[in-house]
Amino acid sequence: MRAWSDVILINAHRLYQSAGFVKNGDRICNDPDKSREFGFWKEPL
Repeated sequence: MRAWSDVILINAHRLYQSAGFVKNGDRICNDPDKSREFGFWKEPL
């Protein structure tokens, strides 16, 4: 399972990691601001 989170949302990153997600990559979104996001991965149950 993959989750994406804007790089500025530090508390969201902590929440994902506390739920067992591992930070895995990043991307630039195709939006007007070209937002950067971190990817998080967790094996599905």
